[in-house]
Amino acid sequence: MRFKIAVLVLSAITTADSRVAHIQTSAGSNRVLSPTTVAYWQQHDNGDGTGSLDLLVLWRGAPGWFFSGGSSSGGGLHGGFGQWQNTHWMNYGDVTLQLDFTSQSQDFDPASTVVTILDRQISLRDTNIVLIDDADSGTPRIVGTRFVEPRFAGRDGVAAIMKRTPELFEFLRCDVTLPDAKQKAMMALICEQMRP
Repeated sequence: MRFKIAVLVLSAITTADSRVAHIQTSAGSNRVLSPTTVAYWQQHDNGDGTGSLDLLVLWRGAPGWFFSGGSSSGGGLHGGFGQWQNTHWMNYGDVTLQLDFTSQSQDFDPASTVVTILDRQISLRDTNIVLIDDADSGTPRIVGTRFVEPRFAGRDGVAAIMKRTPELFEFLRCDVTLPDAKQKAMMALICEQMRP
């Protein structure tokens, strides 16, 4: 079973004040958040000790689905003619999740960036959270989108957003336990970092 999820991601943000323009880098990656859920997130540094979440996609499936087989990820950035595109893909066993971002500006700007997930185009101007269920089933489905306050303090934007958004934490299904003792212990530690 292989399927692709398209989402667009960019790796640089240009901001300008009245005197100088400077580039602030953004970071994105994927990680396991709970016994059922893997996340992809994109965030950038505001230059004042805070960060901002650009996108958080939560892929929820059967308990431990991401432990089946190996995992890998990668991507690539493309640009030209005033448009940027970025692709990020993740493999968990035989499940492939692909993200493709497109921006209509020369630099990353959420106001002009669109993410396409499961053939649905989503503007980052209005949405920074996407919830997907049945990620490992071959027929994943978007079950919700929302916009949350993107600014956070500290380095871990995902944990910061989870701690202040209880309904997102509930989506993780941290109440589920895995049969393997080491995996169960690891998931308990990870969930505790996300708990409101």
